[in-house]
Amino acid sequence: MTSYNVPLEERIEIRAFLDLFRLAPKSLAAEAALAYLSIEGGCAVSLPFAPPIGLNRILGLRDLASLEKAIRWFDRRGGAPRLQIDENVASADVLGWIAHQGMAKSGPAWVKLTCSAPSSPVLWTSDIEIRAAGIGEAKLFAELMCEGFGFPKSLAPFWAGIVARPGWTCLVAYIDKVPAGTGIMYAADGYAWLGGGTTIAAFRNRGVQTALIRARMNLGAEQGVKIFAVETAEPEPGKYGVSFENVVKAGFRQVFVRQNYLINPS
Repeated sequence: MTSYNVPLEERIEIRAFLDLFRLAPKSLAAEAALAYLSIEGGCAVSLPFAPPIGLNRILGLRDLASLEKAIRWFDRRGGAPRLQIDENVASADVLGWIAHQGMAKSGPAWVKLTCSAPSSPVLWTSDIEIRAAGIGEAKLFAELMCEGFGFPKSLAPFWAGIVARPGWTCLVAYIDKVPAGTGIMYAADGYAWLGGGTTIAAFRNRGVQTALIRARMNLGAEQGVKIFAVETAEPEPGKYGVSFENVVKAGFRQVFVRQNYLINPS
């Protein structure tokens, strides 16, 4: 069977997560069973103690041989890993295999969206200052991400590992000189993946994420990025999805939807 052709907007996400795991502190591999696998243009990543889904998943695989290899790789790794797949391009054989494995859909699907680089700098509310975190701000950046997302504090060293590293831009938003939120960009070969967008509770609904999205697009354009890609939870029918609306308002358009399947249902 021919391997699935991974689209460029998904390929940059795969590259970002493989590099994210590669740059993680070695202690996490020894103490927290961190591991990652590059396979047939896709990847599998595992950090069992981290909340699902982002750091425990299979991404970019569609052919049966690769999927079976990735599933076997997750044996005895713990956590609650997911298989992410665009059902609209998956073969009938793969969809039948998923059903035969007893995998159940888990949580909302993830929408992949893309946007072309701006032709001129885009602006945001003037009282929000955006700064790139340097090595000296790595701990601050990582702890802000954990606070904003509700991650365990023990995950902070993982995020700190990418600060000021090649290809990565880690931003902190400030309101009245107080840290208010974070955003990440990984750029390579004219594409950029945006992630890590969170706002501290006290500063929500003040335009922090809009500012972080626009700041990353400006910086990316300066670095030669032509296309930006991002993913977020698919809004429930009739409900307002804040993250989804933020990126749509910034000019992003939906490309495809990935379902999340629980690999090892309890």
